[in-house]
Amino acid sequence: MLHFNLAKHLSFLRKLALSESVNLMRTPDFTRMSNLEYLYLAGCVSLEEVDNSLGYCGKLIRLDLGWCSSLKRFPCVKLESLEYLDLTG
Repeated sequence: MLHFNLAKHLSFLRKLALSESVNLMRTPDFTRMSNLEYLYLAGCVSLEEVDNSLGYCGKLIRLDLGWCSSLKRFPCVKLESLEYLDLTG
């Protein structure tokens, strides 16, 4: 569980870069990240699942999942603001 002081600031987060996190198997819960615009997960070779709460990121512009070769589950979400999606590799 996130420390309360950190959790209350997640709503201000605009960019999250977790690229090359080779041991990351599942993304974090995005419920409190409603202003997230850029999510970088490229090269997370162990990533198997993107959390269903990605749908809370209604302002997401860029999603980079390139070279996430173990990805098995991606939520069905409506991301109207999305301009760039990378699924290479």
